[in-house]
Amino acid sequence: VGSNFDHNNNNATFVAWCWKAGGTAVSNSDGSITSSVSANAQYGFSVVTYTGTGSAATVGHGLSSPPSLILVKQRNGTDSWAVYSKPTGASGYLSIEDNSATKTNVAPFAGTDPTSSVFSVAAASGSDAVNRVNLSSKNYVAYCFANVPGYQRIGSYTGNGSSTGPVVVTGFKPRWILFKSTGTGSWVINDTQRDTDSANAKGLKPNASDAETDIVTIDVLDNGFQLKGTAANTSGQEYLYMAIGDDEIGSDEDCLVDVP
Repeated sequence: VGSNFDHNNNNATFVAWCWKAGGTAVSNSDGSITSSVSANAQYGFSVVTYTGTGSAATVGHGLSSPPSLILVKQRNGTDSWAVYSKPTGASGYLSIEDNSATKTNVAPFAGTDPTSSVFSVAAASGSDAVNRVNLSSKNYVAYCFANVPGYQRIGSYTGNGSSTGPVVVTGFKPRWILFKSTGTGSWVINDTQRDTDSANAKGLKPNASDAETDIVTIDVLDNGFQLKGTAANTSGQEYLYMAIGDDEIGSDEDCLVDVP
């Protein structure tokens, strides 16, 4: 294994988080661009591929509810990731590869929030950010995540800067949590598989090559989580989070959430 593909180095420890979509992709004509979609609507996840047109367009995502988080990457070029999230809105975007604040100089998602059938992509006008999602003849992949009561939630909270931080109600016990400040700050992933103590502090940064270290300290609760330090909890700062639950969805479960 070469140094640029460090996924199997001898005696190194690795983690992989895997999402199950809907099997073989099918053609989707819900949008003005025909896409290929593998969707698992029950768990709120789809993989979408499409070819950009350079003109303002919509793309079918195959889920039964609007995605609250969309990660888009050009497949046959070097343009960076573009991220839509409901908390930050469609008038800007985030990038996975850096710790920048929400960028609002351009709107690659055309300033339009996704619907239950499509998401929007702006006309490519030479801007790098727009080219990230809709450059003519370029191929793209989009990973779409929707809220699923009792299992998956994308939302936001405001930090208070205290060791007794805000309680974030998800409606289920989280097993995996992604954090990102809407301002400047790293992306951080915590999960209860790698860190089983009560602090659940060992984080990994998707935008950096750092080894895991204690970053965001939280208490995992039966119906959400509570911040227990100043990391991801700066007073007055808004934070995006995505939480995935500890249990699978089954016909015998009562998946309800009551969050204003």
